[in-house]
Amino acid sequence: MIKSTLLKVALLAALALVIQVPTAMAQQGQKVAVSPYRIFGVTGTQLEQLDNLSRGLLDVTVNGLTTQGFVPLSMGNQVLNMSDQAVIAQARQLGADFLLLPSMTRESSGSLTLTAELIPLAPGLKGSGSMSAQASSAENLPPAAERLVLMTTDHLFGGGARVASVQITGSAMADNQAILNSLRIRVGGTYNEAKAASDIRRLYSMGYFENVSVETTDVAGGKAVRFIVTERPQIGAITFQGNKKYDNEDLMDEVGIKPMDVATDQLMTTAVSNLTRFYNDKGYPNVAISYEIKPGTDNRAQVIFTINEGGRMFIRSITFEGNEFYSDRKLRGQIQSKTRGAFTSWLTGSGKLDREKLANDSRVLEQFYAKNGFLQARVGDPDVNTSEDGDGFDIVFPVFEGPRFKVGEVKLDGDLLEDDDPVKMLKKLDLPDEKWFNNEVLQNDVNALKDYYADKGYAYNVIEPQYGEVDADGRLSVTINIMPRHLVYYNRITIVGNDKTRDKVIRRHLDVAEGDLTTSTKIKNSQMNLMRSGFFEDINIVTSPSDDPEAMDMRVEVKERPTGSFQIGAGYSNYNGIFGVMKITQDNLFGYGRRIAFEANVGGSNNYFDLSFTDPWVADIPLMMGFNIFKYRNEYDYFDKDSIGGSIKAGYPIFERFYLTGTYSWEKVEIEDAGYLFSAYLRSMMGGSINSTFTLSLLRDTRNHYFQPTAGSSARASYTVASSLFGGDTAFNRVELEYAHWIPITPLPGWALMGHGEIGWTKETSRGGLPIYEKYMIGGINSVRGYDWYQISPKDPYTGENIGGEKMLVFNFELTFPLLRDQGLFGVFFYDMGNVWHENDPYTFGDMKRSYGAGLRYLSPMGPLRIEYGRAMDPDPGEPNGRWEFTMGAMF
Repeated sequence: MIKSTLLKVALLAALALVIQVPTAMAQQGQKVAVSPYRIFGVTGTQLEQLDNLSRGLLDVTVNGLTTQGFVPLSMGNQVLNMSDQAVIAQARQLGADFLLLPSMTRESSGSLTLTAELIPLAPGLKGSGSMSAQASSAENLPPAAERLVLMTTDHLFGGGARVASVQITGSAMADNQAILNSLRIRVGGTYNEAKAASDIRRLYSMGYFENVSVETTDVAGGKAVRFIVTERPQIGAITFQGNKKYDNEDLMDEVGIKPMDVATDQLMTTAVSNLTRFYNDKGYPNVAISYEIKPGTDNRAQVIFTINEGGRMFIRSITFEGNEFYSDRKLRGQIQSKTRGAFTSWLTGSGKLDREKLANDSRVLEQFYAKNGFLQARVGDPDVNTSEDGDGFDIVFPVFEGPRFKVGEVKLDGDLLEDDDPVKMLKKLDLPDEKWFNNEVLQNDVNALKDYYADKGYAYNVIEPQYGEVDADGRLSVTINIMPRHLVYYNRITIVGNDKTRDKVIRRHLDVAEGDLTTSTKIKNSQMNLMRSGFFEDINIVTSPSDDPEAMDMRVEVKERPTGSFQIGAGYSNYNGIFGVMKITQDNLFGYGRRIAFEANVGGSNNYFDLSFTDPWVADIPLMMGFNIFKYRNEYDYFDKDSIGGSIKAGYPIFERFYLTGTYSWEKVEIEDAGYLFSAYLRSMMGGSINSTFTLSLLRDTRNHYFQPTAGSSARASYTVASSLFGGDTAFNRVELEYAHWIPITPLPGWALMGHGEIGWTKETSRGGLPIYEKYMIGGINSVRGYDWYQISPKDPYTGENIGGEKMLVFNFELTFPLLRDQGLFGVFFYDMGNVWHENDPYTFGDMKRSYGAGLRYLSPMGPLRIEYGRAMDPDPGEPNGRWEFTMGAMF
C-alpha cells in the first residue's frame, strides 16, 4: 500500500513540476529558506512512512515557490530537532528573506492537515500567519501542499477585486478541475493582472495549449474570470521519411511517442533526441532529424520526421601527441573509446563515437599517469577530425606528461591522540612501500586514517596530505596532517522503508545504538547484518549532522524483499528423481523475524513432511529457540530408511560473531531391505531403533549476502553425542569442522573466489551403536559434484555395496560471476575433491575423488536454483564420467 502511495506522490510531484513556471513578479529573486516537514500525531512505523512521504511534498513545495519567482533554499534535516528561533537564526545565516515552516498532522479521523507559515526575516516584509490545507488521504497530499504554497504567498502579490467564479473553456482533453487546482486565481480570492499573467504562464507551461487568454466580467459579488484555451492537437499518425538503413517499425520502437499523445514541444524534442541517440549508437554520428506537425480533422495531427542519416562513421584511429614515457598502445588500453574491430565490433560495439566517453577518457588518462608518479600530467580534450576519405574519425589526445616522482619521506603530523603510535600507524600505510608516487594509494591511505579515527568516535576528523620538497633524485615527500577534532555520538536513529519489518527487528541487527560513539566499521557491519537477514533487497545507511555539534543522526533506508512464499508443483533432481512438492514458508512472520515453514515432498527417492518454527529473539533478547517435526522416507541404493521424530534447538551469541547452539533430536528409525541386499553388514542393520542425539555447535557467519556472497566467511564446529542416557538405541560421538571463505575479485563487480572445506569424524561408543544412516557417504551436488549421490563410500569387500565410513573430508573451490546481476542469474566454475574412509584408515589426499565443472545459479522467487554439470575425474567402474545435477537451495 505504502509503495503505491509513494508512486502516486512521485507522479503528482512530477505533475507539479510540469505545471510550474517562474513569474516575473516584483518579488522575483527573494530567497525563501524551506524547512523539512515536521510531522505530528503519529509514532513508530506510521511516523517513518509519513517521513518518507514528506520528502516528496518538500519537492512540491520547493517547485511551488519557484513558480512564484522566489529562490528556495532547502534546509537540512538537522533543523527538525531545533527550536523555531534556532531555525530562524540559521535561515538568516543562509541569507534568506523569508522562512517557510511547514508541518503535517494526522488527525484522529485519519485525514491529514498541512500547515505552514511564511515568516519574514527582513524589515518591511510581511508574513502570512499560519495557513492550513486538508488532504483526505496520502494521495491528495501533493495538491494540498501546492495550495498551501499559494495561500502563504498570496498576500505578497497585491490586492484586487474579489473573484466570484473561475471557468476554463476550450479544454476537451485536460481535466478542468486539475487545471483550476493549479491556478493562483481562485473563487473567494482576489484578481489582479499580476496573478492573471502568472496563471497564463502556468497554463502555457503545461504544454497542452497553443493559446491562452483571460476574460473578466463584473458580476454581483466580484469578478467572473474565464480562461480561454486552444488545445494543441493530438497525434493521429506518425510517419518517417528519408530513413534508409532502418525501417519505420524500428524507428517507432525508439521514438518514444504514440498516437493520441498531445504533440507538446517537450514531447517532440524528446522524440528527436531518442531517434538521434538511436542513430548515434548505430554508428551514425552526423544524423540530422527534424519534424513537422500537419493539422488534420478532429484536432488530430500528422507528425512527420525527416531524417538525413548521413554516412555511417566509426573511429578509425586513436593517437596521442606529447607522450614520451608511455606508448600509444599502452594509453589506448586505458580508455573506453576504441577503434572499430574488423571482426568483433558487432559484438563489442567498438568504434562508435561517444563524446561523453571521450571526455571521460581524458580524466581516466590523467588518473593513470597520477597513479604512476606523473602527478603533473595533463590530458586535454581530444581533437575529433573526419578522416580524409570522409568515412571515419581520427582522434588525437594532447598529452603533457611532466616529471615522474618517486616516493620520498612520508610522515604524520597534527593533533595525534595520546595512544597513537606514529611508527605503527605508518607501517599500516601503503604509500611508503611504493616506488613511484601513486595518488590513488595516497587517497586510500587517507581514507584508512579517516576510518581509523572514525572508529574511535571522531566522525568529523580531517585528514589532509600536503606535498613537500622534491629532492635531487626526484623523491617527493608528503606530510599527512591529522585533525581528529571532537568525539561524536549518535543522536537519533530513524528507519524508513520498512512496511512490514518491525523497527526493533532492524535495530537488533545494528551494531550501534543511540548514544554510542560513532564508528564506520560498525556501520559497515550493520549493513552486512541486515543483508544477511534475508529480509531486504537493498540497505542504505546515511549519517547527517544534528543540531548538536557533538552528535549526528543516522538514517537506515531499507528496501524489503518478499519473505513469504507458497509453492506447489513438481520437480526433478538427480538424487530424488521426479517428485511433487508443496512448500509454505514465511521468514519474517508478522514482521518479527520469526520463521515458520511447512514442506512436503512426495515421489522419487526422498519423501518427507517437515514443520518447523524458529524465533531468533525470544523475549527481546538474542536467544534463539525453535523446533521441527518430521516424517522421512529415504531410499538409498541398498536399503530404505523410514523415520519420524522432531528436534528442539536453542542458540545464543557468545562473543563477537560467534554463535553457540544446542539441538536435541529424537528419531524413531526403521531400516528395510531394498530387495537385493547381499552384504551381511547391511543385513545386520535391518530393523527398528531410536536415535536420540544432542549436538553442540559453534557458528560464525560474516558473509555479505545469504544466498550469493562475494565476501566474508562461514564457519562451524560441532560435537554430537548419541547415548542410551538420552533414551536411544544408538551410541556414538561425532566431531565436524567446516569453513568457507569468499574473496571478491575487486576489478570485477560481483565476481568472487570461494574455498570450502569440511572434515568429519564419528566414533562408535558401544557395539552396534553406529547405524549405517549415521555413517558418511558423499557425492552429488552438495559435496563432490559429478559423482552419484552417496556414491563415494567404503564398499563391502565381498559384495561391493556402499556401507559408509567413519571419516570424511571434502574440499570445494568455486569462481562465481554475474551473468544478469539485476535478474539474479550467476555462473560458476568449480573444482571438488573428497573421500570417506573407515575408522582405522588415515586421512589422505592421494586417494581423493576429484571433479570439475560449471553451472548456473538463479536467485528465483521460489528460492536459489542450481543447475551444474560435474565431470568426474576418478569414476568407479561402470559409473558415467560426468552428470548434470539440479537442485533448489544454497550450497554452504
